[in-house]
Amino acid sequence: MIKLIDADRATRSFYSQEGIRLGPQIAPPINDHPVPLERTPPPYSGFGSEEDSLTSCTGSLVQKAPARQHGEDGILRYQAAFACPKPEDRGRLFVLVYYSTELALMIREPPRRNSGVVGGNFLAKMQLKHHNGKLVTAADIVIGATLNLASHTFIILDADEATLKYMEERPNQFPYSDWQAVLKLLETYAASPKSNVCSAAYDLLHKGAIEFDQFESILRGIVPDGIKDAPVKQCAVTLWRHYANDGRLPIADIPAFLTRP
Repeated sequence: MIKLIDADRATRSFYSQEGIRLGPQIAPPINDHPVPLERTPPPYSGFGSEEDSLTSCTGSLVQKAPARQHGEDGILRYQAAFACPKPEDRGRLFVLVYYSTELALMIREPPRRNSGVVGGNFLAKMQLKHHNGKLVTAADIVIGATLNLASHTFIILDADEATLKYMEERPNQFPYSDWQAVLKLLETYAASPKSNVCSAAYDLLHKGAIEFDQFESILRGIVPDGIKDAPVKQCAVTLWRHYANDGRLPIADIPAFLTRP
């Protein structure tokens, strides 16, 4: 039931002309005013993510998924390309997204202007297996690695900053993102008689500082030919992120075993 307690001047004038006299203003019953109910989120049902479920309790009819940062919840992003592209496929780049919690990955191809490439989903999110039947995991996806995914052979070219940090924070899962473990591995290879460091690589060490490509060439000379368990580019990225400064690596900061012939 609604109780009328007042009327404005125009309304009172209208009723007066009609011969109806309105009563005086009535003080509102303050104690009877309704109190806003406090929102209490319901318990999590277990379907979907809890963040998505809570958006339905905000009062908005248009639902919007909560924003997430790259690397959050194990969502890792890499840049990839065909390892052995056909002439018409040269220059095509892909974004490989790996979902660690689901052990699934998705591949998208960004559109390129004036190239004839429309872009879009190249591979829908799904779990993939190696030839030996084992699932493809995040630890398999390192920079420089070659992976056979959905009958296509890709080479991993790069990873975004959030993904690199995610891997560095989990050295047990990503040993090639642990700079100390990488140093120990390379030191073992450097002491091997099979190590083939060319003189051109050591000529670089006479400079005050070197760039990433030059540093990577030094590491490639240390790792013996035929060794597949040491992704040189990922090792170079890991050490570069630890030692380099402003895009240059001072020779004085390079570990000694990398600089002696």
